Amino acid sequence: SSLNASVKEKSLKILDTLIAAESRIHRTPVKKVHFHEMSSIDTLIDITGNVLALHMLGIEKVCSTNINIGRAMPAALEILTSKKVPVYSSTSQFELTTPTGAAIISTLVESFTQPVLKIEKYGFGAGTFDVPGSSNLLTVMIGNQSENVLRDKVILLETNIDDMDPRVYPYISNKLLEKGALDVWLTNIIMKKGRPAIKLSILTNENLEAELSCIVFEETTTIGIRRLSYDRHILLRTKSGEHKIAVLPDGTTKKSVEYRNAVKKASATNTPLYKLLK
Repeated sequence: SSLNASVKEKSLKILDTLIAAESRIHRTPVKKVHFHEMSSIDTLIDITGNVLALHMLGIEKVCSTNINIGRAMPAALEILTSKKVPVYSSTSQFELTTPTGAAIISTLVESFTQPVLKIEKYGFGAGTFDVPGSSNLLTVMIGNQSENVLRDKVILLETNIDDMDPRVYPYISNKLLEKGALDVWLTNIIMKKGRPAIKLSILTNENLEAELSCIVFEETTTIGIRRLSYDRHILLRTKSGEHKIAVLPDGTTKKSVEYRNAVKKASATNTPLYKLLK
């Protein structure tokens, strides 16, 4: 086709997501998957049309609300699960997210939180099928991020533990971070009857909350976890070589080296760590 190279690349990535899901659901090798959805040109138009529209509009980043799945089919659930897309269901009567829709949105969307925007354009798309109790309406807003300080939502998980071997804490902390926790920290506390204890705190995005909670239940002696939701302010960040660069509200920048990457490089090159942290 005469489509732009980046449009082709993203479209193929969405198709690969669909094929991989069908392969896992039907336990069939990828090369032998029979694509019943591909019997119609509609699927190709749905995929390339979305990607091409974003390209023509000059969209640099796509964000979305959480996805209403209704009564989703196995392939859609496989995609949404593997891509860790946050979902909910307002009805068990209708399929509100198709496998194609799940593949498109899980591939194109970078964040499932509402950014701070100066809205330039907006539009609505109304479906032809009426869903009782809700509007079958898609809202799209196009704009520029209004400032260098962004907002998102994070979940704080905490539990107090007074009966566990302290040698476990470094292991569980590393495991939580490897699974995607934003931060993990330990606090010395005194519980009832004067017992010394440790408060385990985990900061995470909402889509990883359930998985990280399961890890804490399985790997520690706790039987309960507290949960709090917080709004968070974060600076716009970019990467240049070894440095993370944050843009302050006045446009100036500050930079730092990723500690874990510096540790790996220090070990590999036999270089003092302090020299790599500058």
